[in-house]
Amino acid sequence: MRQLIKDRRCAARITIALPVTLEPGTGTTRDVSQEGVFFFTARKIEVGTPLDFALEFDYLTPGEAVLLRYRGEVVR
Repeated sequence: MRQLIKDRRCAARITIALPVTLEPGTGTTRDVSQEGVFFFTARKIEVGTPLDFALEFDYLTPGEAVLLRYRGEVVR
């Protein structure tokens, strides 16, 4: 019998693909929320690792990209 897994998310997620820049490397988001960001990267990053990264929003201002910088920690 299959068990249901309780969703641990505290905030609604928005599905969006945004470029991610981190040292070293790049990636792409799968979804974002006010509690976190899910993104893919070729770089292997261990759980608990502090991480500085930036998301590039290129649709907010036509012709200009807005780069938002974040500091976080890998949790999954």
